[in-house]
Amino acid sequence: MELILIKAIELLCNIITALIFVRILLSYLPIEKSGQFSTILFNLTEPILGPIRALVEKSSMGSGMMLDFSPIIAWFLISVVKELLIMVVVRVF
Repeated sequence: MELILIKAIELLCNIITALIFVRILLSYLPIEKSGQFSTILFNLTEPILGPIRALVEKSSMGSGMMLDFSPIIAWFLISVVKELLIMVVVRVF
């Protein structure tokens, strides 16, 4: 049971990380942003990236940053959460 939960946590975190990476790549490509794939990708990643972006923008207080660091922060947070969840699973089971 423990191994299955750990693998599920790792898989979910890897999928989320990959989706964020694909979203970054698509932002540099000249493709239609209102297409079905882009919309699904946005809907899957924005609940993670949106709040992080809002916090970064709020903390920068209008400094006019051109780069969006929310994916990097999201990757870090996903990694930390993954490790914490695995530690909980190991201790509980």
